[in-house]
Amino acid sequence: YRAALALEEGMSHDELVVKLEEWKKKTLIFVNPHTMKNFVRGGRVSKAKGFIAKLLNVKPVISMKNGVADILDKAYSLKGNQRMVLRYVEKAIQERGKIWKYCIVHANNMEGAKLFGAKVESFTGIEPAYYYNISPVVGVNAGTHTLAVCLMFE
Repeated sequence: YRAALALEEGMSHDELVVKLEEWKKKTLIFVNPHTMKNFVRGGRVSKAKGFIAKLLNVKPVISMKNGVADILDKAYSLKGNQRMVLRYVEKAIQERGKIWKYCIVHANNMEGAKLFGAKVESFTGIEPAYYYNISPVVGVNAGTHTLAVCLMFE
């Protein structure tokens, strides 16, 4: 999104390559998966851990850093997970400063994305730049109904 806007404003390819590295460091994503099933299927979580997580209704808060998923925290309901994500958003704003833009992405869950976006908006005072239905490949790995907020800092 940021790169497309920069290109529209006339930024050169070489300038964009340099900026992309800078912007990558100023971007965070917090993922709110609906279920752990796809993490077990994909081999990222063992069957035993997946079974226990299912019994306890564990909903992890996942962050992506440099293309690697990191489990930050665990909740025991989707609402609890969303509250945790909002706390991580608040902490990120306190640590990194002003948000340039943010977006809400989802896996076939536009209704949930709009509700989640309204919560983030009420917290940040900024409307999402956009909502986006993630690609089928990401959806298969993260699971249908997954929600995420991607923060882009100034």
